[in-house]
Amino acid sequence: MDANETGMGLVDLIRDEMAPFNDVGRRIIANRVIDLVRVWEEKQKTPQTEPIVPMTEQEMTTFGHTTMKFGKHEGEKIKDVPLSYLVWLADESRQTWRKLHAYLNTPAVKARMETEESE
Repeated sequence: MDANETGMGLVDLIRDEMAPFNDVGRRIIANRVIDLVRVWEEKQKTPQTEPIVPMTEQEMTTFGHTTMKFGKHEGEKIKDVPLSYLVWLADESRQTWRKLHAYLNTPAVKARMETEESE
């Protein structure tokens, strides 16, 4: 079943379930469905990222000699940092990035940014 068939099936189901209600009841149900669809749509919006392409041997060697600038292994070369820590750091960074973007996109923070930019 493709997305169109699924959508049509849901519309039919909702129409059937709404049949016994009066106009007010139907509007209440319709508004609730719209709210649920909006929440679902927001959850479907994921940042479009380019696929991660492995480094070449030369890039890996160069990057491996980069020094960690923060954290538990600050000052160590990346090639000497335990891989489990690098995996943890990548996962934490991804989660933090998503949370920061969600925060920065809230209306109150956007308003604050506009205020700070105009000063």
